[in-house]
Amino acid sequence: VLDITVSEFRNAFSPEDPKDVNLLDWLRSDQFKPQIEQIKKCTNSKEVKQIKKELKAITPSGTFITRRESDHINHSGLIQVDIDGKDNPKCDMDELKEKLSKYDNIAFLAKSASGKGLFGLVVIQYPKKHKEHFDVLVEAYDKLNIRLDPKPRNVASLRFGTYDPNPYFNHYAVPFKRYKKQPQKKVYLAKKESNKSNNRF
Repeated sequence: VLDITVSEFRNAFSPEDPKDVNLLDWLRSDQFKPQIEQIKKCTNSKEVKQIKKELKAITPSGTFITRRESDHINHSGLIQVDIDGKDNPKCDMDELKEKLSKYDNIAFLAKSASGKGLFGLVVIQYPKKHKEHFDVLVEAYDKLNIRLDPKPRNVASLRFGTYDPNPYFNHYAVPFKRYKKQPQKKVYLAKKESNKSNNRF
């Protein structure tokens, strides 16, 4: 499920001119190891953010002409789940990684660039219902006392390069089928005006 094509961007400041990359190769690569080691040693939060934004990044949910939802070409069938350490201060990320690896919808798990969070990829059944699937995932993780970053609700959401010496792969992940159904809009029919006269053109 990970041997697919996604778009890669030069960094967070380059929303144009993406190139196609193989997602599985990208996830297995150690090309980001030097920058990740630099980030982990850095104590200045502003400097860490700057280094992260200069890393190459992908759109895990598919390919794009530019990094805009309206320029989406193909959906990868994947939604990323981003678990930030600052939003989940009580979580031990190593324990959480082991716990989540038991869920059969998760195709990939790795430590984030800072090492203080987790990045995962969930296979979904209906790519056209990306946002609806994501809304249910947020609720499901909330029941586990895990807060997801809301950004991946946007199909064009970025994932910066990272390096985890022990990533989790599940090449036979089962598609997540649940999605939030939107309430049907009530249709109000306008009443037909009564004709006071039949002599109308």
